[in-house]
Amino acid sequence: MHRFKIKYLYFKYHHTQGSLYLNLGWQLIGGVFSCMLVSLFTHEWFDFAFSKISVQSWLAVFYLAFAGSIIAFSCYNWLLKKKPAAIVGTYAYINPVIAVLVGSLLANEHIYINQIAGMIIILISAYLINKADTQANSV
Repeated sequence: MHRFKIKYLYFKYHHTQGSLYLNLGWQLIGGVFSCMLVSLFTHEWFDFAFSKISVQSWLAVFYLAFAGSIIAFSCYNWLLKKKPAAIVGTYAYINPVIAVLVGSLLANEHIYINQIAGMIIILISAYLINKADTQANSV
């Protein structure tokens, strides 16, 4: 948890030069190259064919790139200017819960009891951590 707080505090007070969207673009390009390197080392690239990818898979990739990266990163940076870093850092815990719920609502994915238990643990943990931080800061 403290590793995340350090990252959020660093980016809150150490702004990168250039446009937010330019920096986001570079991060996305870096992610693409990183994934390509991993696929080369694991030999996944050799069995790859565009014809094997369904339209639904392409739509999911574009959704993740747009909603999961561009919109989420923009909202994260906006919120970081408005709220304390400890509160903004909770997105790392809450996003998976929201992703499971959206998948269930939009894609009719099934939610199993172990996922519900995991989501409850995540939400309670995020609450307790932030509650402890709030109490520690008010003393």
